[in-house]
Amino acid sequence: MRILPYERFTIQSPLPVDELTHRLRSGVAPVRFSLRRPAQPFQGSVHGDRFVIHRVLGYRNSFRPEITGRVVPAGGGSTIEVSMALHPVILAFMGFWLTIAALVFVGFGIAVVSRAANARDVGVFPFLFLPFGLAVCTIGFRIEANRTKQALYRLVGAVAA
Repeated sequence: MRILPYERFTIQSPLPVDELTHRLRSGVAPVRFSLRRPAQPFQGSVHGDRFVIHRVLGYRNSFRPEITGRVVPAGGGSTIEVSMALHPVILAFMGFWLTIAALVFVGFGIAVVSRAANARDVGVFPFLFLPFGLAVCTIGFRIEANRTKQALYRLVGAVAA
């Protein structure tokens, strides 16, 4: 069971592998520090039939999905196998956050149940720490994942399933 957001999907296309990788390359700008947004909808790298990209945003969202994938031949066309996950640094931070939140949740829960602390004194904040972290991470990721998926379908000229 996954606690942090992650998504896998495939895109079917009648186009050959070479055409799809060409479309990916033309829609992906290299990652560079610049104050100007690139014209392409994605940044990252495309090497052969594999890619590691993320959508270009005009705002900050630390929960933006990092996309990895590969283009494989399938029947008369191609299939793009895609995985979307949190950036590894954000994944580590959220792992730390949620571990601390779980410890606080369990610790205060035990204190209240064992009557070592009065429920009124503890309040609800310690019990909201864990759901808040999960909600912020999941909602931020899910909103961007949906937008990213649509942008990727447009880039490769496929129709969303």
